[in-house]
Amino acid sequence: MNTPADIPEDLAEFVFDTRDVIPLTELADSFKALDSLFTQGSRSGAHLAIAEIRKGSIVALLAPFVPIMGQSVSFMASAIEVSDFVKRLRDALNAFAGLESSDGVATLAVDTQVAADIAALVKPLAGRTGSRLDVAHIKYRSRSKERVVEVEASYGPAEIDRIAVNATRAGQSLPLPVEESEPEEAPPSLLRKVVLSLQQTNTGPARESGKTGDRGVIQSISNKPLAVYFAKTLEDLKQKMVGRSSNPFRQPFKVDVLVSYEDGEPKSYTVIDVHGAYRPRKKGGPPDLLTGIT
Repeated sequence: MNTPADIPEDLAEFVFDTRDVIPLTELADSFKALDSLFTQGSRSGAHLAIAEIRKGSIVALLAPFVPIMGQSVSFMASAIEVSDFVKRLRDALNAFAGLESSDGVATLAVDTQVAADIAALVKPLAGRTGSRLDVAHIKYRSRSKERVVEVEASYGPAEIDRIAVNATRAGQSLPLPVEESEPEEAPPSLLRKVVLSLQQTNTGPARESGKTGDRGVIQSISNKPLAVYFAKTLEDLKQKMVGRSSNPFRQPFKVDVLVSYEDGEPKSYTVIDVHGAYRPRKKGGPPDLLTGIT
């Protein structure tokens, strides 16, 4: 653990707070996304490194660093880069959350890579009760090491869920919901770890939009089979579900989905993550225990 004297003067502070357990892989993806977001705006070629992690909620203090001879790491005292990064990130989060930015205008970042990174950043908190994400630029006075908050923003569960939904859609180049022009159409909602039963599928590639032969049921939403789409990820999510020896129609899956609505009714599901599958259910019986998918 670093002492105050070891901590760089300017840091980006992130607080991940939730009552649930955060999977390590999702937290690692969040940190990777933060570094990607930082390097996209860095003029020095620097990356982010962890200066300190505190107990309780996950509180990570991150600072720019530059490699020395490809091995060791040297922190940079770059107040401008840290401040610019936190402000850009805050404004992007505000835009995806539908909040006003610092100048009163929510300017939405439309770059698909930025959107995908924002979605990865909030994924460990999205859909979880009591979640909170805090973002801040912290300055430590060089002599007294007094902690001064330069820029800060905080997001609760509803805002985090809106960020996750809108950033995921923007990362897939899908249109964002426009509540002003279509007040009768509810925005997509994010559901985590729900049971999806496939009713129809084919050997064709996964579709992100348009016509699809894939249909499924999430009984907590509707008993009617709805169109099933698959987000573009590093893994082929459709192949992960149907490319198995077991019959996918008898083996429900635990998934994270975006539920899209039309005229107030659920219209389609977009699978954004697959957590596992239930053992094939016996004839007339409920599904059995969850098994992993590799």
